[in-house]
Amino acid sequence: MVTGERETLNEPHTWPRAQAVSIPARAGTGSASTPAGLAWVADGPGDDADLWWRPDDTGLPRPLDVGPGDQHHPVSSGDWLAWVSSGQIKLWNTTSGEQQVIDASTGFNATPSLYGALVCWETRGTKDIDIACSDGAEVTRPGHQTHPQRWRDTLIFRENGRVFSVLTSAKQ
Repeated sequence: MVTGERETLNEPHTWPRAQAVSIPARAGTGSASTPAGLAWVADGPGDDADLWWRPDDTGLPRPLDVGPGDQHHPVSSGDWLAWVSSGQIKLWNTTSGEQQVIDASTGFNATPSLYGALVCWETRGTKDIDIACSDGAEVTRPGHQTHPQRWRDTLIFRENGRVFSVLTSAKQ
């Protein structure tokens, strides 16, 4: 029967929340996200950089790549995450768990770029900076070629303050 009187209901039940764990980002670094979570760079114990991961399903951060040396420059494309780790580029599909490791001395200037699971990076030669990609595409010319970006078969990069693009069907 409706009486017009107000009735106070009990508060809805809420599950206890885990205490948040905060791992602050290292100043001057970037982060990368996939549909599965977020990766960021934090200070390591030896004044180096460590990579941390917070999956979207639990929200609790965990170390992704830590230890001696710098793990930094995370980038993402779809489900893929890549980063520079002490003389290597590491790739991880955050959904399937697939992993790849590429020996590459990079990370001194610009982040690598990622197009799906295809990664491109800067290489330091004896005289200048060139570009290499995991599918074998390269740009080796006089002067510095920097900041590579891939889109399908096109490699975009900087050289002498100008933007260039080349088709990657043949090595340059």
